Amino acid sequence: MSLDNAQEELSTKAASTGFQLVWGVISKLSKKGWDRATLTHVMRRYAEQYVLRHGSIKVLGMNSPIPLLTIYTAVKVVPPWRDAYRDLDGLKDSLKNRELAYTPNGKGEPGMLVANRECRLNVLGAPGAGKSTFLKRVGLEALLPRTGWENSSNIAGCSTPVVGDYTPECFPVYIELRRFKHEPIDIHRALVQEFDACGLPEANAFITICLSEGRLLLLFDGVDEVPTDKLDSVIQHVTDFADKHTNNRFITSCRTAFYKTFFRKFVDVELTAFDDRQIERFVSGWFGSNLDRENRSAETFISLLFSKEHRATLELARTPLLLTFLCLVYDASQKFPVNRSSLYRRALMILMERWAAEKRVHNSPISAELHTELEMELLSEIAAKAYAKDQILFSQKELVDQITNFMRETLNAPRTLDAKRLLEAIEVQQGLFVERAADAYSFSHLTVQEYLTAEYFHTPGKTAQLVEEYLFDQKWREVFLLSAGMPGADELLFSMLKECDLFIAEMPRVLRCVQWVGKIVPVTGRVLEDAVLRIFILSLPLRFKRLEFHQERVESLADDLITALNPDFFRTGKVPTKWGIKSAQKWLQYIGPSLSLPCTVETIIENLRRLSPSRPLDQMAPGSRHAFKREVSKVVYQGFGLDEDLQNLSRVRAIELQTLFYGYKLIVDCKNAALRLSSAKWEEACKRIGTIDPIALRGQKRERPRKFMSTARKHPNSWAATLRQASTKPVREQWSQISEGS
Repeated sequence: MSLDNAQEELSTKAASTGFQLVWGVISKLSKKGWDRATLTHVMRRYAEQYVLRHGSIKVLGMNSPIPLLTIYTAVKVVPPWRDAYRDLDGLKDSLKNRELAYTPNGKGEPGMLVANRECRLNVLGAPGAGKSTFLKRVGLEALLPRTGWENSSNIAGCSTPVVGDYTPECFPVYIELRRFKHEPIDIHRALVQEFDACGLPEANAFITICLSEGRLLLLFDGVDEVPTDKLDSVIQHVTDFADKHTNNRFITSCRTAFYKTFFRKFVDVELTAFDDRQIERFVSGWFGSNLDRENRSAETFISLLFSKEHRATLELARTPLLLTFLCLVYDASQKFPVNRSSLYRRALMILMERWAAEKRVHNSPISAELHTELEMELLSEIAAKAYAKDQILFSQKELVDQITNFMRETLNAPRTLDAKRLLEAIEVQQGLFVERAADAYSFSHLTVQEYLTAEYFHTPGKTAQLVEEYLFDQKWREVFLLSAGMPGADELLFSMLKECDLFIAEMPRVLRCVQWVGKIVPVTGRVLEDAVLRIFILSLPLRFKRLEFHQERVESLADDLITALNPDFFRTGKVPTKWGIKSAQKWLQYIGPSLSLPCTVETIIENLRRLSPSRPLDQMAPGSRHAFKREVSKVVYQGFGLDEDLQNLSRVRAIELQTLFYGYKLIVDCKNAALRLSSAKWEEACKRIGTIDPIALRGQKRERPRKFMSTARKHPNSWAATLRQASTKPVREQWSQISEGS
């Protein structure tokens, strides 16, 4: 059945339900003109109009609407917690970890279940959280046949049976409260107009009898969209109307940040973010066509979205509006853009401009006084300065003070703009700030703060600061990747390479390892292959030493880097995962001809053959087996000309090498995320990976140990902190050893 036919049948079912809901009431009037045929016709028109206006969604430039029965995902609600006491440390950890549970009230109840239970319900949520869609869906459910009715059936093209989940037998009327911007506030009159338009005779009498019999479900959408000068009047009218017609059912909606306990006799609930299962259901409904099912579009989309690479994108997908945006982006090309920076900017623009424009909710002149680019500058500065201090939560005073200072110091900023009003507008209209607990604000998503931080540092003079201070801090990885996705990635990459050079120069053991690699790995002109070989040889002092380093795979960062440069390197099967005489011989025969060793490969192999274990390795005790493998490694190291003190690196020295591999891997990841980078520039960068140019470093050396100790204290996720914690020796002694190269 085609989509049009499915909509037609849906309207038929809704019209039949509508007739059954009101005929018993209408028949009591016994007036001329209220015959079954007339009412059937009116209900048909009403159902058609409801399905046409409220039975589908079309947002963000979609080519055609999508029926709610196809795309709708059941939402969950929780009691509002905005003003409740919260464990701020736990909240901060949840936000840092991009966890779903931002509220302390559990997983929530199904929204439809709560709507069935409560006669007066007020639905809260952030911009794009699905408040309007929920109200429209409740109305549609009320128009569908109830379970057990004889006309209950399925409609082709719909993912769910056409049986209403809304159980109270009420007739739904959906009213957008913003309509009162240009007309008198008269709810009864608005209800009459809904049925006058359908040709119902004596619509006023119809509404009166339905209200008196308690047969209406009134859906008042968008309290926050009411103009400020009419807000009090609208709230009073809705409250008085509900008090007067207590037998009927009422649902209102409002943005969380806007709501100030307007409806005291209503039960307030808040829509939760989508969990994993809700995202999967939404995506499956979106990509539900025959072609999409053949191409497994939904499965591919979900696999990409839940991959480690797109963890930050998944955070955005918790918001239904942004998940819709991601589906539209994927639908256009059957993939996510490589450049996530561009993707996040577009998502941010949806929150800052497009969604408000589509909803027509800019009731404040602030949006006219502060243009988008200037607002972006303001938010970027707030985000970056907080991110540098590992700050995710803000007080209202902190935000107001920062906005005030920005306006005072920015030449073209509007002087009359009130900082507190601006904060409220950003919170209410755009949802970019969210009050997570009493006087504890954060950005709506950690991803948004990371993107804005990247924007802040993507300005002349700040790129060098970003690299110098945060290259080896894992918390800043996402910021680097987003910055690389902006124009001018080559400047960022070469600044990162220079910082790696400085790190090598200031870590004596690392410097000696790099110099050793430079002696035995010749330059062949095959730039990428040379870089891969250098990294692999540089990782040799870390390999096959899991017992020494508490079972950690200390070479894993190097392996990740090598795989990023050449995915086929480890697929040959010629690189051993375990170290023994036979595997070492096989590996030497494979890689030896590519190296300039101080002795021949045959000599090293002969020395290996002279080693003789006392018994088969699998029969040895773990300690004896490990000691023998160390003997194998020693023969190889000696054949490669590796100094003895570099053969048995301490944990601290191993972490120094790991730090360098992390920096190089981030460079490769930034190259992959770059908006544009020439092949010549990338070849030049590859030539510098795993090498050092002493001439280029003259006059550049800094006191790295002192700087690293400062970084370690400020940034617990940094490699500096890892180094600081790596030894049981006193910190001062450890760092003096590093600075002295002992």
